[in-house]
Amino acid sequence: TSFVLLVLASLHDLKTREVPDYLSYAFIALGVMVQCYYLIKHFDASYLVNVLVNFLGGAGFGVLMYKARQWGGADAKIIMALSLCLSTPSNKWLFANYFLNFLLVGAFYGVLGSSFLVVKNSKKFLKALRKDFKKSRDYYFLSLLVFGSGVLALPFNAYISAALVLTGLVVLAALILKNADKLMIKKVRVSELTEGDWVVDRVVVDGEVLFDPKKSVDANLEQISLMKKKGVRSVRIIEGIPFTPSLLLAFLLTMVKQDFFLSIVMGLAFQAFF
Repeated sequence: TSFVLLVLASLHDLKTREVPDYLSYAFIALGVMVQCYYLIKHFDASYLVNVLVNFLGGAGFGVLMYKARQWGGADAKIIMALSLCLSTPSNKWLFANYFLNFLLVGAFYGVLGSSFLVVKNSKKFLKALRKDFKKSRDYYFLSLLVFGSGVLALPFNAYISAALVLTGLVVLAALILKNADKLMIKKVRVSELTEGDWVVDRVVVDGEVLFDPKKSVDANLEQISLMKKKGVRSVRIIEGIPFTPSLLLAFLLTMVKQDFFLSIVMGLAFQAFF
């Protein structure tokens, strides 16, 4: 059932850039029913604590990503639902492993999504990159210096070299790809706004603040209605990458190899120290 709901949510997210509330709430309801079944069938205090820890961890991460405008509200609700659905008495570490796998899948998914935007809007991206380079050139040079030091260290110590090269590349990639966020901003008519859209700018009419991004993560129906009433024609919004599919991919990976993330980390650690 979890798989079916994830597929439906992912398809809807890819098609419309949003997930209906009924799907995400149905997912949470399913998780609650699953845990009620387990606890009624065989109550175990230690298992209840495990479920609560999973749920609070999933909810905390979801809210954090929502507040940071990296996720929509539906994504946050789905990770909460998964924290319940993937908590079982026979496998208490299932959700923890899923979450670690998701961090890996989500990172790759985010980079690929940003790369697609860069290729699709190359001229606009290069213009933003040149402007950012002038403002943050010291950080760019520092990341290149770390990368170069890693290359020069290769004949002396392979692991130090790898650490420096990776650090330099990660920092450089973060500096470059942060400009991809600007490619997600587009201007839309207020009549096209939907509840949950991330409005970029402060909207003020005749001294009255209709929307303030510092106080509201996204626009609600009341704010949208007020903008229409006050004659606001258009606003700028952030059209984010559909992220629900990454939750589905992590789910499939976990079902195939539960400890995928840990096996990679342990394998690297073994090679580094033995």
